[in-house]
Amino acid sequence: MQVVRGIAPESEDRGAGKSSGLQIVGVGRSGTSIATRVCGCLGLRLPRSADLLPPGLGNKEGFWESESLVAFDDELLAHWGSTWWTPPSTVTKSMLQQLGPLSKRAARDFHRAFGTAEGWVWKDPRLTVLLPFWDNVIGKQPVLVPFRDPGSVAMSIARRDGTTPRQGLALWERHTRLLLAHLEGRRVLLASYESLCTTPDAWIDELVRFCVGSGLKVGVASPAVPRLVKHDRGATTDSLAVASATALFEILERLQGVHECFEPVQVPAESPWLEAEMEELRYRYRAALASSQ
Repeated sequence: MQVVRGIAPESEDRGAGKSSGLQIVGVGRSGTSIATRVCGCLGLRLPRSADLLPPGLGNKEGFWESESLVAFDDELLAHWGSTWWTPPSTVTKSMLQQLGPLSKRAARDFHRAFGTAEGWVWKDPRLTVLLPFWDNVIGKQPVLVPFRDPGSVAMSIARRDGTTPRQGLALWERHTRLLLAHLEGRRVLLASYESLCTTPDAWIDELVRFCVGSGLKVGVASPAVPRLVKHDRGATTDSLAVASATALFEILERLQGVHECFEPVQVPAESPWLEAEMEELRYRYRAALASSQ
């Protein structure tokens, strides 16, 4: 069922419901890749083919990301001493000011990846952290947020990246907190991965309505599009029943649907064990980096 909340403000970033493209922003392993592929099938423009990140072990069907923008976003995070695996707990104005000199290059690289025409779709898991930076480059855009239960995400990250499930859960929690903090004031659709897998036609119909309402030209999905969805059923979540993660996921479930103007969200306190897991991830990342040099 579609839920519409809030009233879109008048803004120079988004006039009369029009926009340049769609950003797909979600925690990695939450269905962002298949959501991006569906958007491409609906007629939104993916990055140019020569710039598409090649399929890999974690996504044999493809990531549907711009390889050049992934590298650029990694560089941006490195300015903060961060990576996708070691995200900061918050993004401050001073952190964004530090990246200011890179804005012109960001605009150039974005246009190289997508061109200057409207109707693009851009997915990068790093946008959970970097969305405020890109606002200053391409303006606020409508956002699709695919989300998935944290235990499944944690197990999927652990299998792909060799982390522990608890470290995967720490990543899910920190990226989710950053995401919710950065959605304020945007036109947003929160859509669950479970719904995409169980009722793909309804999920795609809601996405089409959201895109049309955002001023994006999309077509009608062919009958073959829902068959692209393949459910990752290999996760076991019983051992990851952490109260703080459960509470945060319940917030996502309550927020599911369309928000014309996303309002601030009160979230529970960060899990007391999270920072220790993040420090272990930082140590592992530094060790891996040193061994590769």
